[in-house]
Formats: sequence, C-alpha cells, structure tokens
Amino acid sequence: MNVSAGKDIDAWCTKCKMLLEHRVVAAVGGRPVRVLCLTCKSEHNYRATAATTTASAAPRAASAAKSSSGKAKSPAARGTPTTASWQDRVPGGSNEDFVPYSPSRTFVLDALIEHARFGRGFVAEVIDSGKISVVFRDGPRVLAQGRS
Repeated sequence: MNVSAGKDIDAWCTKCKMLLEHRVVAAVGGRPVRVLCLTCKSEHNYRATAATTTASAAPRAASAAKSSSGKAKSPAARGTPTTASWQDRVPGGSNEDFVPYSPSRTFVLDALIEHARFGRGFVAEVIDSGKISVVFRDGPRVLAQGRS
C-alpha cells in the first residue's frame, strides 16, 4: 500500500466498530499509521480490518458461529443473507426504488440502497439504531445509520 497524508482509505474504526472511510493523517514509508474517521471524526492508529485489532478476535468469531454440536454453521444456517438472496431482490429494482446511502439517514428492513462504493444492495438486518447489515453483490457489510 502506497499512501500519503490526506488520502482517503477504508480502515477499521475503533470507535464505530466497523469498516469505514478514513483520511490518512500520518504515513510512514507509504503505509498509513494514523487515520481520521470521516463518520465519527475520531483519530486513531490505522487498522486494516477488525481482525488486526486483537489477536483473540478470530477465535471468538469462529466459536460464535458453532452450533451446539460443535460444527460451524453456514451463513444460510445462521440466517445471514447471501449473494443468492441479493440476486433475488436487487437486480429487478428500478432506479427510483433505490435510496442513496448516507450515514446520516435511517433505513428499514428490506430497503433498497445505492452505495457510492459498494453499489446496489438491500437492508438485511437493522442491528440497532446506529448500524444496519446490507447485502451487496460481493457480500454483506455493516454500515452506519442515523449519524448526525
């Protein structure tokens, strides 16, 4: 990765607890070191993904997906929408059906969204008043909502 201060990149926000767009505040050798979240305005060390925040995050995530028999559940078994459900819901929508995504808006279940980076998707789950799960062509993502 070759970036410099002032460039916008995707990074894990330690405050929002999701992958969001950040502005590079400091870079060393072309690699980001400090970033500013463009959603919550917090400045923190650069983290590419949630898995790099703690070494124990991966084992917890894996164990959470296991059933009582000890086997990992598939995304469909957990009730997580897949790209197959995206193909059923999104391609048939007309341009008027899609709402432009903005973190300041709030969304309802099954709303059709047009995201500047990820494309078209639908709200698969309203996690809480500040987060939604949206299924895009390349898979589900957690996005912010209701931010001022």
